[in-house]
Amino acid sequence: MKRRHLLKYGTYAACGYGLTACQQFTKGKTPRQDSSAEATPLLTAPADSFGTPEKKKLALGYEPTISIAPWMVAIEQGYFEKYGLEVSLYKQPTAAEVEQGLVESRFDAAITPFSTPLINQLKSPRIDFVALMQVHRHGSAITLGQEAWDNNIRSGIDYANFEEFADAYRDYLRSQPSKSFGVDNLYSVGAYVYRYWWAAMGFHPELDIELLEFAPTQLRYKLQAKAIQGYGSTDPWGQQAIEKRLGYTAYHTGEIWQGHPGAVVTASSGWVEENPNTAKALIAATLMGCQYCQDAVNGSTVAKLLSEPLDTHSSNIKTLLDGQYFYGGSGDRPISRKDSPIWFDLGQRLTPPDNANYCWQSHGLWLLTQMTRWQHFELRSYPDNAETLVEAAYPTKPYADVAKAFSISLPKKSSKTEAPLIDQRGFDPDQPVRYLNQFKIRT
Repeated sequence: MKRRHLLKYGTYAACGYGLTACQQFTKGKTPRQDSSAEATPLLTAPADSFGTPEKKKLALGYEPTISIAPWMVAIEQGYFEKYGLEVSLYKQPTAAEVEQGLVESRFDAAITPFSTPLINQLKSPRIDFVALMQVHRHGSAITLGQEAWDNNIRSGIDYANFEEFADAYRDYLRSQPSKSFGVDNLYSVGAYVYRYWWAAMGFHPELDIELLEFAPTQLRYKLQAKAIQGYGSTDPWGQQAIEKRLGYTAYHTGEIWQGHPGAVVTASSGWVEENPNTAKALIAATLMGCQYCQDAVNGSTVAKLLSEPLDTHSSNIKTLLDGQYFYGGSGDRPISRKDSPIWFDLGQRLTPPDNANYCWQSHGLWLLTQMTRWQHFELRSYPDNAETLVEAAYPTKPYADVAKAFSISLPKKSSKTEAPLIDQRGFDPDQPVRYLNQFKIRT
C-alpha cells in the first residue's frame, strides 16, 4: 500500500468512519422496535455453517445511501459477530471512491452499484470484481424541482398512465432553456433506468439532456441552486428534497422497471478465492440484515439507526421502509402510497424462488444492451462474449451456498425473461440483439 493511501485510510478511521470504534454506533444504543407489533422471525443458519473465517477483521466501504442499512443493522444486532466477523465500515463520498478503495485493497469488500463488477470486466486491463449478493432491488428515485410542480407537472401515479405523464412533461421540458439533470453515478443501473425513462419520452439522454454527476449528498444543493432541474439518485436523497420542499418524486425506478437490481456486495475474485469462508460469513450476516430491514415493523428502528451516518432526518428513511412512501408535492396533502420502493429481501412482489438478494445474470445482459445502446465503454455493438463477461461479474455459487444453509430456494437458471418495462418492451436474455435493435433512440 502506498504511503498516501495509508495516510488517507488512517484519516478516515481517525475521523470516526470506522463504526465499530465509534461510540454512537455501540450496540444497544439504537431505539427498540414498536413493542405492539411483532417482527417476522428471521431465516438463519448455524454459526459454524461456513467454517472458520480465514480473515475475521474486515474493512468494508460504502457511500451514504439507504443501501448501507443491512450492514448497520448487522453491526447493531450482532449478525457479523454471530458468523465470526469483526467489521469496520468506512464512509466514502461517492461510489467512485468506494470502488477506488477496492482497487487499492483498502477495503475487503464494499457495497457498490450492481454495474460495478461488470464495468470492471470491460476495462483494460480488466479488474476481476465479483458481486457476492444483491443487497436490494430498486431503491432509486427521480426527483423533479418544485418549479415543475408549480407548472402543473405531477408525480407519475397521478396520471392515468405513463403516456399521459410523458405528454405533459415533454411539453413542459421542451419550453425550458436548460435541460440539466443530476445523477449520483453516471453508470449505475439507476442511471441507465433514468436514461431509459428519458428515451421512452422521446428525449435522447446523451444529446437532448445534460446529465451531470455529483456526490449523492450534494444533489439537493445543486437543485436548490438551480444548477439542475431534477436528479436521479439512490434514496434517501430524493426524500431529502421533499423534506426541504425543493422538489418531489416523479417516479421511483421500480415503477419504470419492476424488480431491477440495486446495490450489491462487491469484492475482488482473488479475495474471495483466498477467503471463501469469510465471503460466505459476510453474505450470511448481510442476508440477516436484509431480512431485518425488509420487515416494516423495524422501519422506525432502522431509520433512527441510519439518521446520523446519512445525516438526514429519520423520517426520510422511514418512509422507504415502512410501506408508506411519500412522493412529496406542495401544500398540506403530500402524495403517498402504501408501498415499499425498495426490496431488501424475500417476498414482496417477487415470485419464488426469485428473491431480492439473488443476482440474476440476465440483469447483467440487460445492462450490456444499454451500455451498447449509448456506446459506453467503447461498446459499438453488443459484445460476442457477453455471457462470459456476465458470468465472471455475477458468479452464483457463493450466494447459493449460503442460501442453501438458510433453506432459501433458488432459481434453477441464472437468466429469466423480464416483464415489460415502462415502454411495454420486455427483455428476453436469449435475444439481446433483437431487443437492442428495437430502440430508435440510441447513440
